[in-house]
Amino acid sequence: MISIVIVNFNGGELLIRCLKSIKEQTYKDYEVIIVDNNSLDNSMDLVEQILPAKKIFNPVNVGFAKAQNQGIRSSKGQYIMTMNFDLQLKPDFFSQVISSLESNEHIGTVTGKMLRMKHDGSLTRQIDNTGVLLSKRRVPILRGQNELDKGQFQVEDYVFGAMGAAAVHKKIMLEDIKFKGQYFDENFFMWYEDIDLDWRSRIYGWDCLYVPQAVAYHIGDPHDHRKKRYATKLGIRNRWSMIISNENLKFLITDAIWLIQEELAILLYVIRKKKLEDYILAIIDLLSALPDILRKRAHIQRAAIRGTPIDYPKSIT
Repeated sequence: MISIVIVNFNGGELLIRCLKSIKEQTYKDYEVIIVDNNSLDNSMDLVEQILPAKKIFNPVNVGFAKAQNQGIRSSKGQYIMTMNFDLQLKPDFFSQVISSLESNEHIGTVTGKMLRMKHDGSLTRQIDNTGVLLSKRRVPILRGQNELDKGQFQVEDYVFGAMGAAAVHKKIMLEDIKFKGQYFDENFFMWYEDIDLDWRSRIYGWDCLYVPQAVAYHIGDPHDHRKKRYATKLGIRNRWSMIISNENLKFLITDAIWLIQEELAILLYVIRKKKLEDYILAIIDLLSALPDILRKRAHIQRAAIRGTPIDYPKSIT
C-alpha cells in the first residue's frame, strides 16, 4: 500500500483537482491522509465528494514539516508519498514509482518528472524539476528547471534527492533516519526540510532514483509564500540548520570558498532589498537553536554510512 500525505492550507479547487488525479490512478492500493493547517476555506468539506480520506485538523498552521510528520505517523502503507495540494498526477504515477522502489533495496526515495501547471489546470511542457541536486554552495538545484521538456531527461538516474512536493519514500527508510520521532525536522516549519531529509537519507546509505515515466504537474507556491517577509528569514535559517546538521567537515573545508561566496551573495541581496533585519533575526534564531541542531548532528554522524554525500554531480557549483 502507498499512503499519500497531503498538507492542506486553503487548497480550494487545487486540492479537489489533486484528489481527482489520485482517484484516476491505475494502482488502487492506496490511502489518502489530509492534514489541514487551519484552512479558512471550505476545501476540506468537499473531500468526501471525491474519495475517502483520513483527515487530521490542526487548530493553527503548524507548517509543512510537522503536518507531514502527523500524516506519516498515522499511515499504514509501506510507501509514503508526500504530496502538495497544487499537484496533479498522470494515471500511472503510482505504478511507476512503486515498481522502481521495489527494484533495489538501497533505493529509499523515488522522484518523477515534474512539469509546470498553470493555476487554471492547464498543463505545460515546461520542466519544474527532474530531481534535486545539491551544489558546492549547499544550495539545492532543481534539475532541468524552466527547460522545455524535449526528452532530454528521459533516462532513469540517481539524483541527490526529491522535492517534498511529490516525493515517494519507503516507510522503512523514514523510520531508519528519523530523529526524536521526527521524519522531517519540525524546527524548519517549511522550506529546506525536504532537502534536509534527502541529505540525511544519503548519509544513512539510501539512494534517490529519478524515474522519468512517473509524471506529475506542479504549480509551485500557489499562495506566493516566497514573496512574504518571513520567507527570507526561514530560508537563511533553515539552510544553515541543514548544513550544520548534515555537513561532512572534510568537505566543508574543501568547499569553504563556495560557501563564503554564497553568503556574500545573500548579504548583498538582503542589503539591496532592505531585508538585513530579517537576515539578523535568522542568525539569532539559528544560534538559539544551535544546541538542538548539534545534538541532531551528533546523532546523524554516529549512524553515518557515507562520508561524502555531495556527489551528484561533483561539477555543479
